[in-house]
Amino acid sequence: MLKFVPYSTQPKTQAVPVGTVQAGILWFEKRGHLTVRESPLNLQAQEKRQARVNDLIFIASEKLASDQGISKRKARELLLNKPVKKESDNSAETDDDSGVEANSKPVGDEPQNKVEAEVDYTIIDFLTADERRDFLQLTSAPSTLELDIATLMMQYRVLFPVTLASNVQVKSKQLEVMPLKFPIEAGDRLKFDQLVVEVTELAVEGSGLIAVNELPAQLNAESVGFLCQRGNVKCQTGIDGWTREDTESHLGYKGPGQSMIDSIVEFYRLESTDQKVAPEGDGPEEGELSPPSGGTSTPRQLTGEKSSSDSNISDAETSD
Repeated sequence: MLKFVPYSTQPKTQAVPVGTVQAGILWFEKRGHLTVRESPLNLQAQEKRQARVNDLIFIASEKLASDQGISKRKARELLLNKPVKKESDNSAETDDDSGVEANSKPVGDEPQNKVEAEVDYTIIDFLTADERRDFLQLTSAPSTLELDIATLMMQYRVLFPVTLASNVQVKSKQLEVMPLKFPIEAGDRLKFDQLVVEVTELAVEGSGLIAVNELPAQLNAESVGFLCQRGNVKCQTGIDGWTREDTESHLGYKGPGQSMIDSIVEFYRLESTDQKVAPEGDGPEEGELSPPSGGTSTPRQLTGEKSSSDSNISDAETSD
């Protein structure tokens, strides 16, 4: 009889920065997978709808390109109302696959008598009756897939970071931090790698000082700690009551191309497809975070694809 041994891998949770210097940096809990509530059916349905819309745009682009004798790339740009100008006959067209212009000539040999005129086309002009009906139904309301994804990540994955502004010595009872973006109450805990410290006094939003119990180890400047859940040492994740309207107003969402939204969506997609094998060695306990890097420079764009495992706690002085 074939027997199965229920082996499993130890969950490894990491705190990762997401965003850009220009848009701001948010920290999220990276788990390497998505839960059911983080990937509801309405998101999957939206992805299917968007895929169908993309198919219809491709069909219309092919028809326009064939009718007008232009490249499919230029046809797509025309249909999407991008600033493309139609050239007179005999002008060079770019092939979509190779990127090489048909009948290309050396630079400087292009004809100087090109006639340019703005041309307006709509996608439905190049669709069949059934395709037109599908397209109008699917695009009757603006696509909010990216907005919904960012909202979910703010509801379930965003962390509450505290960044040290200076070194903190052993036995110190005060942390000098970057101005807080949220209040911290007396009795709350902050987790710096494996070191958990308890807050002894209320620290209001904007404060640069946090009163804590006596530290058993030194902490380095620029180390990042995270607010813990009430009553335990697991990091608090998610903002209760966060809505799509909050995403629009607080993350500056104005449509596709906004860097913070794009970075969060990329983090989400990495989580949904993460198949990487964790390196050998002892990982953190379930619910614990791998430590972020202390004092490293911020990349141009952060999506949570990598995080450092440098310790926040100084090796110089530790408690026995």
